[in-house]
Amino acid sequence: MRMLLAVALTFISGAAFADIAPPRPHPRPDVRVKKPKGVIVKKLVGELTEGGVERCLADWTSEWAYRYPVVGFTPLKPADGVDFSALYGALVVVEGGVDIRGLGPLPKVEHEAPCAPMQMRSDWVRAPRGMRVQRPGMGRLKGAFKAERVAPWRGLRVEREGDEVVVTLENTFSVSLVTPKIRVHYEGCFGKPGTTSRVVGLPELVAGDEMTARFPLLHVDPEGRSGRRTFRAASVQIESDISEVVFDLDWPLSRAGIDFECPDQDPGRK
Repeated sequence: MRMLLAVALTFISGAAFADIAPPRPHPRPDVRVKKPKGVIVKKLVGELTEGGVERCLADWTSEWAYRYPVVGFTPLKPADGVDFSALYGALVVVEGGVDIRGLGPLPKVEHEAPCAPMQMRSDWVRAPRGMRVQRPGMGRLKGAFKAERVAPWRGLRVEREGDEVVVTLENTFSVSLVTPKIRVHYEGCFGKPGTTSRVVGLPELVAGDEMTARFPLLHVDPEGRSGRRTFRAASVQIESDISEVVFDLDWPLSRAGIDFECPDQDPGRK
């Protein structure tokens, strides 16, 4: 069954700025929550990338003294013989289970000099493969995920049709997805970078079904401050309640081949 949904909800979420130094280990552990009792997580879905520990150098640059694999913002502990080196940067499904012990203590590093202060939004995270955005709900599994098998995941389709983004989520698993949501995040075009999002959800998406939602590429907030009303679509986040399958997934539109720039002038300015 194919389900076509309209945009159901919009909200503004402001991300604060702060000068941070030194950089903290990635991913941020402060946003993780325990999974509900009785739920056995068997699969983790998201982008395969890297976290690490950064070391600041005397020339005001830095290097990554230690790296480890993550899916979204969930650290991975590969089982013996599991090789996923060819899948970095791709959407994957990881089969295994939660290890509440996590990765263990990360190695401490000695900085050559004080780290250069940087003005960063509170949801920006420095990582070995570039700056990342940790959306609400990402990195929520406590501990690490032991990876027994890693394979490409093809349950997400993101396409552009005119002035809209069309997102299709397919349940490729053998169990239902509980309260699945497709959320498109928007980044502010003018003034200090802010964020907003639009979301569409269902109570349940049974195995083999898919849901499709359409979102505008450009969002204008009529209640925003003058000059800060216009936002461009930036990424697609997939969410659901924790069950056997957990999503830790925020996919930039540019990775789907959609390059959409802000207009030269703010159409939301009064």
